Amino acid sequence: MKKSHFAAAIILALTLPSLAFAVEIKMRIGLNPDTLDPNLVYTADVNFITKMLFVNLSDFDEQNAVPTPDLAKSWEVSKDGLVWTYHLRNDVKWTNGRAVTARDVVYSMKRILDPATASPLAYMMYSIKNAKAVNTGENKDLDSVGIKAVDDWTVQFTLDKPEGFFPTAIRSVGYPVPREAIEKFGNKWFEPNNIVSNGPYLLKEWKPDDRMVFEKNPNYYDAKNVQIDKVTVYIITDDSTAMAMYESGGLDTVNVPVGDIDRVMRDPVLSKQAKSVPQLISYQIQINVKAPPMDNANVRKALAAAIDKQALVKYVAKGGQVPMDTVTPLGAFGAVPKSAKIGIPYDPVAAKEYLKKAGYPDGKGLPQIEYSFNISEFNQSVAQALQQMWKKNLGIDVALKSIEGKVYWSAIQSHNLQFWRMGFNSDYPDADGFLYGIGHTKDGEKNIQWDRTDFDAIVEKARSESNPEIRKKLYMEAEKILVQDECAVIPLWSYAYVALSKPTLKRTYSTLMADTIKNWKVVK
Repeated sequence: MKKSHFAAAIILALTLPSLAFAVEIKMRIGLNPDTLDPNLVYTADVNFITKMLFVNLSDFDEQNAVPTPDLAKSWEVSKDGLVWTYHLRNDVKWTNGRAVTARDVVYSMKRILDPATASPLAYMMYSIKNAKAVNTGENKDLDSVGIKAVDDWTVQFTLDKPEGFFPTAIRSVGYPVPREAIEKFGNKWFEPNNIVSNGPYLLKEWKPDDRMVFEKNPNYYDAKNVQIDKVTVYIITDDSTAMAMYESGGLDTVNVPVGDIDRVMRDPVLSKQAKSVPQLISYQIQINVKAPPMDNANVRKALAAAIDKQALVKYVAKGGQVPMDTVTPLGAFGAVPKSAKIGIPYDPVAAKEYLKKAGYPDGKGLPQIEYSFNISEFNQSVAQALQQMWKKNLGIDVALKSIEGKVYWSAIQSHNLQFWRMGFNSDYPDADGFLYGIGHTKDGEKNIQWDRTDFDAIVEKARSESNPEIRKKLYMEAEKILVQDECAVIPLWSYAYVALSKPTLKRTYSTLMADTIKNWKVVK
């Protein structure tokens, strides 16, 4: 799974090139990527670029959220559920002319697990035999991991326990990388003059904090179905600038800044070009439960009960978001129905009582607390609305701290923040991707700094449970611990954004923030 630690905004534009037969689109990304190495890419913002440059073990159906063939044309599992066998295409080529084989897949996945790589993706492979032990250094033998090439076109994975959603989960780490380029160029192997790739597009230019230019790969195995010849990705941090460019004709599609949504929906022309795009992503507040005064559960619960999520969605977010009291978005397996009444609902009276129980009646004596968020106009608006709600309903003054996107993730992992905004998504639509990643004390992100090992046992059991109804009950139990009993996370809503697109660009929208550019078309 890859996490949306930044408010992703991918805005695209169509221009008519000088050659009638060539098709070009221009896109916007809101930050300069730190890396294009698929074994290291961890933010959802860069997912679409990874998909442009590299073929994955399996692709993903954006409408039905299920894995589909890509490098692997088919796969099956043994009767005991422990061995998954993937059968590869034999017509996928690296840009240096070499065929992509099963050995490339094995190399890439073992590289992720190698402690020396320090890949943030490693924990997603812990269901594979010996993977966790190798990644954590308990086992020094990388070859003992349950991943092997049976022959050039067959890869086999052996698991410790059955995992029915393995094909969905493994897709997150299934991009082969070129060993020869990595060994020759080190951490510069993905730069334009060095990169060896195999996807639908080639990286031709990369000017940090300015732009990236991609051209169609004529040797891509499905090149005949890629219509767009050139993609220019501009690195623009300001949402309002992109919106202005759209309205002036400089862009053909844009994510609407929150401050412009009302105006857009009232406009007779723009409203017809608007589309609300739901996302399987949780916009939430995470809390360091060891940072005073957040180490008091009643303080955390008071903050949660003081938030009017319906008002946030209606008056601040405005993009069609769905308020949530649990972390797994509706539409993903294991999402808790509203009728279960799990979580901490909006209740100002209860909020004050929680604060009183914590020893801070009406906020008296409460030490200064600071809410952090990564810089964007949207996150700023949300933070200010939360600040006002906490003041109105609890009588407390919460300081706001904006942090530059480039260092936001490292600031969270430093464990020096008290509580912060987080956009959390999973590359597979299953509660496991959310709950295991957020809350598992050893294998997860460890941001909330709690020690609920009973939570670990629940999500681990759910992973190996084959009965879907039992899995759902286990996830409900895990959600209750995370968002209600401990209130280590305060879910706000499941993502949605409003996109504007001109009729000439026929594009798809991924619920997992992994748009597939190769499938887009330009029409008259």
